[in-house]
Formats: sequence, C-alpha cells, structure tokens
Amino acid sequence: LMPHVQASPILAFSSLLAQDWRLGLIHYSIMGLIFIYVVGYVIFFDSGYQSQSPVVGYTATKVKGSALGDVPGEETALVWDSVDMIVPPIENSALFVSTNIFTTKKQSRGTWVDTSYACDSNNPCTAGNFTEWGLMLGPCVNGTDGSESGCLIQGWGPVEAEFSATPASVLNEVENWTAFIRCSVYFSMYDKRADNIGTELVPNYNLFVIGDMLKDAGTSFEDAAAEGAIISVSIDWTCSFDPWSRACEPEFTFARLDDPSQKFSKGFNFRYANYYYLSKIVPAPAPNTTAPNDTATASAPAPDHVGADFTLESIEYRDLFKVYGIRFVFQITGAGYRFSVVPLFVNIGSGLGLLVIATVITDVIAVYIFPQKRKYHDAKFMEITGSIQRTSGSLEDDEAVYDLDDTNQVSSMHAPDEDSHLLPQ
Repeated sequence: LMPHVQASPILAFSSLLAQDWRLGLIHYSIMGLIFIYVVGYVIFFDSGYQSQSPVVGYTATKVKGSALGDVPGEETALVWDSVDMIVPPIENSALFVSTNIFTTKKQSRGTWVDTSYACDSNNPCTAGNFTEWGLMLGPCVNGTDGSESGCLIQGWGPVEAEFSATPASVLNEVENWTAFIRCSVYFSMYDKRADNIGTELVPNYNLFVIGDMLKDAGTSFEDAAAEGAIISVSIDWTCSFDPWSRACEPEFTFARLDDPSQKFSKGFNFRYANYYYLSKIVPAPAPNTTAPNDTATASAPAPDHVGADFTLESIEYRDLFKVYGIRFVFQITGAGYRFSVVPLFVNIGSGLGLLVIATVITDVIAVYIFPQKRKYHDAKFMEITGSIQRTSGSLEDDEAVYDLDDTNQVSSMHAPDEDSHLLPQ
C-alpha cells in the first residue's frame, strides 16, 4: 500500500460574475472616478503629456528716487538719492533699500571715552580687555559731555552714540521710489530663453513701487521702514513651449519673512563705513643734531625740512553709518514644459493599473459589507479536495454565474465530464 501523503494546498483563481446592479454601479463609478483623475488631472491639469526642463536665471535691479531727511548725526537736513541709500549697490539675487540712517561722522583712530560701557567701582575698566568699540586702557573717566562715565579706549572715535530707531527719523519718500527688476531665465533642455525686459517699462511686470511691493507682502511702509524688514520676492517661470500655449511670462509673489512682532533684534539693520584721508598740519619734527666730536655724523647732509615750522600729515578717517531698511530677497522658481509621448504613455499605463482598485474595492464591499456577503463569500472561496480528471477535451477556465438575490441558488461550476471527480467540502 502507498503511504498517505498530505498534499500542499494550492491557491487557484476562478472568475466569478455577480449579477447585482448595486455592485455594478459601485464598480463602474469607481472606474469613472479613476478615469477622470488620470485624464483630467494627471494628463491635462498636471501636464502629464509634457516633459519638464529645470529653469535657471538671475535677477538684477535698478532703483531710482530721492528723499529729504533730517538724519541723526548730521547737522542739517540732507537730500539723499538712490546712490546713497542702496547699499551695497549690487547684490546677488537681493536688494537693500535704506529707510532709516544714523551717522557718526569723521571718526579717527586714537584715544576716546566709550560711554557704551558703564564703568564704576563694581565694574572697572580692566586694561587689556575689549569693549564693543576698542581696547580698554584702564581708567574710568567722565564722558565728553561731563555727565556720562565710560572706559578710556584705544580705537575709532568719537564712539557712536546710542540711537533709537523711530518713525520720526524715517525717510518717508522712499515709499514712492521705483525699482526696475530685470529677470532672465534659461531652460537648458529646450535651449529656450525668456526675460521680462521688453521694450518699455511696464508697471507690475518689470517696474515696481517700493510701497506697493510691501502691500503685496501683507505689510506696509509704516510698519517696515523704522526698523527694517525682509521681503521674499518669488518669481515663477512656469512656461509651456507648445505651439498652442500662451507666451512665457513671470508671476511675482511677495511675502514678509521676518516676524514684525519680534521683540529682540527686530527687522533688518547693519553698519558700514566710508574711509578717506585728510591732511593735517602738524609741527615739523626737530632737525637731527650731532655732537661736535661725532665726525661721521656731522658730515651727513641736513634733511630738507630743516628750518621749517610745520608739515602735512595724512590721517585716516571714516564716516560710520548704521542703516535700517528693507531687504528684498529674489527667488526664481518654475519649470519649462513641452509635449512628449514618453510621459504621456507612462501616465496612461499608470492609469490603467489604477483601474484594479475598482475591482478590489467592489470585492471588499461584496465580501464584508454587502447584505448577501455570506453567499458571495461562499461562492468566492471554495475549497476542493481530491483531484479533477478529464479524459477528453482540455481544462478551461471555470466561470460561475451567481444571482445574489436568489437565496435558493446553489453555487456550482461548469458541469464536469462523466469521468471527472469533483469533491467539494
């Protein structure tokens, strides 16, 4: 006798046709939604029929305008133009416009009193240590006005006074200044170039007003000018180079990056200096004298300035500026698109694969949610033991048809041949 061998289970699939209009409606509705998503959104709205090229570019700016301001540190009100207020004059993808300026004129290297370091018996000036403005020499002395005390330092002076950034010192005319923003981009995959230069100045296309840019960023000149602000300028170049597409033009978006409610280090400011030399009349150095018995030195020729009372000495000076203002940071975004069969066929193939989701969802509803779920389950999962033999013909795919509303129907497969042995459990 042959020993009994336990056969390994094999999972086979058969086709099951459930004749129920409700399941059919669910199935084809899901297929319709998938079709709308693939064709409507992926292919048309999201440009699934086009290839994509990255964009690179640069931004250059020119600002024009003038303003009258009574700047702290200046003796009289001065007229300031864009050359004075745009510091530095050129930046990489950025622009800084000064709106509030404090000056400390004609500083020179020497010994000065630093009143920003409040010294007393408990906080002495230790020689060799440094303050914000120079090297401590040791003494704690009264300030230049006789009321404030400070450390005697070696450095640039007179030391910058304490200024307070208030709207009263703002150069208000800067709000009406204009900025010409020139942006040029290149799409390397298609060898295409685009820019917004044009043939003339066009408002909100290549010419912008400082105040309008701040409004588009959700703030105002009054809120940003006193202590400064950081504004992001996003220039989107999303262009299609198909013949039926519109012209390639940029879209500008403005946003304020810094927090206007910040209490510490609010806004944007920095210092810079202009250096120059001035000649100063000083007493001439005493001529060289030699002892009578120094014959070698006595025979040397006398210097040219012997007998002169004064001479000129060049001294280095600087004008120190602390500026508050609006910093615009430019960012180029976007991409270029053009028709290509490769992404089109890839998206169509992906969409056909998504249609399987309709069958899976319908199957889950029929097995676990549908009122006749038990009958569907029994028909879908059938365990067959023994063997199936056919003496003639071929073994074809079995297909069972079920009417889920007929509760008396017994699930069956295609009738086997007389020699077949089907042993359902």
